[in-house]
Amino acid sequence: MSTLSRHFIQGKMNKELNERLIPNGEYIDATNVRIMSTESSQGGLVENVAGNTKLTQVGYDGMTPQSATCIGVFEDGANETLIYFITSALSSTHASGKLDMILSYDTKTEMTTYHVVSMQDPDNSALTTLNFSENHLINNIDLVDDLLFWTDGYNPPRKINLKRTYLRPESSDSYTDKVLPS
Repeated sequence: MSTLSRHFIQGKMNKELNERLIPNGEYIDATNVRIMSTESSQGGLVENVAGNTKLTQVGYDGMTPQSATCIGVFEDGANETLIYFITSALSSTHASGKLDMILSYDTKTEMTTYHVVSMQDPDNSALTTLNFSENHLINNIDLVDDLLFWTDGYNPPRKINLKRTYLRPESSDSYTDKVLPS
């Protein structure tokens, strides 16, 4: 069987026709591709990117979240690192009902680093320090040197220093969330 190779200058997706009938300049599907362009020219490049592969198991201090949800991700291409913003419910046996985390995964060393971890106070209905919400995805993320900035349109804009060590919650049921250092 021969391989079809086409240019899709029009940049138009056409899912209605059979791939043998697609006119030049159109394509059927663009799964796992990244489109890069330059400001100085009209040219661009399309490259394949890795698909969905489970990279790591998320948990903290022996606790595995019941339903971890990634509400934001940032690719630090220079350091080959992915930074995840996670919110989750803990098991019903734990007094604290919620766990929020900012963690990074180094694709070269396959190591996970937990930058900020925040649990809900079990004796209080107070929110976690990070106050992540599944209903408010983090869509504005920027990395300047070691400072990570983000906003979700729900909380005020925030930042952390990725090289700094932040206080960790205790795993006991009497845990109270600690305020993040400024």
